[in-house]
Order: sequence, then structure tokens, then C-alpha cells
Amino acid sequence: MIGFEEEQVRRAIVDARAQQANTFTFREFVRLVRNYTRAPETMTVEGARTAVSFAEALRRRDPAAAGTDTGMPDPFGRSWKAQLEIAAEIRDLSIELVQHVFGVAGSDALPPIPENIRRRPQWLWRPRRTRSVR
Repeated sequence: MIGFEEEQVRRAIVDARAQQANTFTFREFVRLVRNYTRAPETMTVEGARTAVSFAEALRRRDPAAAGTDTGMPDPFGRSWKAQLEIAAEIRDLSIELVQHVFGVAGSDALPPIPENIRRRPQWLWRPRRTRSVR
């Protein structure tokens, strides 16, 4: 189980009874699998399971291996600039995750984050029309 925020990971372990060994934050997992070398002959599922086992063993052996700031900030309610920065980090981590776990290199599959995203139009509040009774 991979969660963006540390609170999501804790809830998965406590409320959903996810195995702590197989539960990570997104940043934490990517940082841990940076040292993982995938065997070319392994199948996709087998390679992913081996990567999870590797990350869990590294985390157990060296708790500082994943760094201190492992949670991703929630983009909701933040400025457009902050949302773009979070989206760019998620994109970069996703590319790195796929490269280390599945052996797929290149970022062609994910389009780049646009620098200027058009804002949604602001909804204008309109008073309700009252029906005239005739």
C-alpha cells in the first residue's frame, strides 16, 4: 500500500489492517527502491514484490534511509504554484518508481506538467429566480 501522506499510511495499518511491512509513503518507497536492482529475467509482479521486500528490509535495517520528510503535501487549497510543484514532484517520483521497480526508463509515457494551467472559471453566484404566482 502506498499513501501520499503519513496519516494515510497510519490509517491503512490501524483501520484497514494493512501489513506494516508492505505499507509506505510514496516518497519513502521511491527513496528506498533507488538502491534496488531489478533482475532482468523477473516477471513484473515478481519484480514488484521483490522491490517491496527490498524496501522493507532496508527500512528495517536503516530507518534513516528514506529520509525524514516522507509525506507529500495535499495540494487542495494551496496556490496554483504550489499545486504545480506538487504535481511535478509526483510526476518525477512516478517516473523514478517505474524505472527502479519495473525497469522501464524514459519519461515519454507521462506528459510534462504544463507551466501555465488555465484556471477554472470562477462560478458566479446568482440569486434564485422567484416564480411569480399568477
